Amino acid sequence: MTVNIFKDTKYDFQIIDNTIENIFSGEWGEECIDKNGVSVIRTTNFTNDGIINFNNIIKRNVKEDKINNKILKENDIIIEKSGGGDNTPVGRVVFCDSKIEKERYICNNFTYVLRINNLINEPKYIFYYLFLMHKMGITEYFQNKTTGIRNLQLNDYLQISIPLPSLEEQERIVKIIESKLIAVDKAKKASDEQKILIEKLLSSVIQDIFYNKEGEKNSLGNICEFVYGDSLPKQNRVKGNIPVYGSNGQIDLHSKSLTEGKTIIVGRKGSIGEVHYSEIGCWVIDTAYYVKPLIEINIQYLYFLLKTLKLSKLNKASSIPGLNRDDVYKIDVNLPTIEEQERIVRIIETKLIAIKKTKNVVEELSSYINALPSSILRKAFNGEY
Repeated sequence: MTVNIFKDTKYDFQIIDNTIENIFSGEWGEECIDKNGVSVIRTTNFTNDGIINFNNIIKRNVKEDKINNKILKENDIIIEKSGGGDNTPVGRVVFCDSKIEKERYICNNFTYVLRINNLINEPKYIFYYLFLMHKMGITEYFQNKTTGIRNLQLNDYLQISIPLPSLEEQERIVKIIESKLIAVDKAKKASDEQKILIEKLLSSVIQDIFYNKEGEKNSLGNICEFVYGDSLPKQNRVKGNIPVYGSNGQIDLHSKSLTEGKTIIVGRKGSIGEVHYSEIGCWVIDTAYYVKPLIEINIQYLYFLLKTLKLSKLNKASSIPGLNRDDVYKIDVNLPTIEEQERIVRIIETKLIAIKKTKNVVEELSSYINALPSSILRKAFNGEY
């Protein structure tokens, strides 16, 4: 099946197969105990940006003759032949830059290596096209699924048409693409820094308001009870509109609740000490606690109070990873009157609304920035640069 996406481009077309000098699959070999084996790149080393993450590279024992035939070289393209996920098609690609020749690397048996004929083609040009094909979901049409794993049908995949100008024109286009992607990367980093600053601001607003707050001193054990959540395996969940919470926040929906009304959730295992809030009754699974007040207290005030206590640090006090509620109960806090609690909640909520508006603007900008690489590549292959 031939796929032609850019019908209006000014460039002539070739199939991907005609640009390739050599194709070979990766090797897995055997477990390496002494760490003297060959370095193997796995699909877990693929990033969403098409760059190889050289952290957590493993060593495997592979026969020397196989290694010699499959050593990765600069400008090789590695493509995922088995993997993917529920919402991600197989066929991710990464590009081998000069780092790949600093030592001997091969890739694993879940991948193929595409070695481009660089006498007539710019390998980076071909890579960017394949990268875009995956981003656009085109590889979905070239896969089959067995035992939950997606497999790339390589022979069909290589029949994809690519707009292919001269080598000089390919090189010119790659330079334009890369200059634009560098600008996008800078914008991404700036956006990510803004997100971090906003999260710090959210936390500091609450901390500042609670700092040195006067009130009657009391221990948390006298104020509230941390109740164990209840197990709810995924297969036992019934579709509904009741949120299901774990230690890291809402994870699903269910048809019935474990708690009544507004609920505070605290991570017990996993995201230990993380504090979450549900406006309605919810189901809390057994990796978290839900908080039951023992005295008259504004529930939102209690939520904000718990967030200031940095409960995650209590994990260090125990030999068993997890949050021990007995340690929490020992914490003394100053508890103002109900009226003062309500006033504090109003102040915090007013400040948080303003901060969250800023956060939404940054999130929208981030979404726009994340969409730019695909837009840049579309224009490039459509002959607009």
